[in-house]
Amino acid sequence: VCKSAIYNEGIPHIVNIYQNEKKMRELLGNKVSDSKIEGEKLIVPFYQGISLGEKIRNAIIRSDFNAVIKYFDDWKKIIIGKGSNICKFYSTDDFIKIFGAADALLDEEALLLANIDCNSGNVIYMDDGNIKIIDFEWVYNFPVPLDYIWFRLIEVFYMANHDIISRHKLYDLANICEN
Repeated sequence: VCKSAIYNEGIPHIVNIYQNEKKMRELLGNKVSDSKIEGEKLIVPFYQGISLGEKIRNAIIRSDFNAVIKYFDDWKKIIIGKGSNICKFYSTDDFIKIFGAADALLDEEALLLANIDCNSGNVIYMDDGNIKIIDFEWVYNFPVPLDYIWFRLIEVFYMANHDIISRHKLYDLANICEN
């Protein structure tokens, strides 16, 4: 798969995706895709398999909610990476610039390196049993509360799968409080 900028102004964004992937590889090892930069293009291998989203969707259709919970546990481990990635949330100028002030979240569990777009379609279970994570466009190198990341990812899953499960049931399975 090739990602390239349409205009020159987009080239730094393409390079940033590649740099984010390298940072995530330090955190997750060989689970991270192995892209390369060729000129001004990002070349990402195509991985054959089934996405985590498809696995979760199939488990929901089968009403195998124990499997859904297991997939959610595995997904959260992928999001976190190494335990050294966990910290207590503290506000930074970069966080405020992107998300706004979040004083109510101070000292909540957060990730130092946060891939907030690690949605279920970006986690591929390959035919050989290995997992590959693709797409590192939205990786932040400052603390982001884990609960926010988890909520966002579950909400993205819900938007694509609202035809098979209620938001309330999905939040319950994902251990998200609706208040």
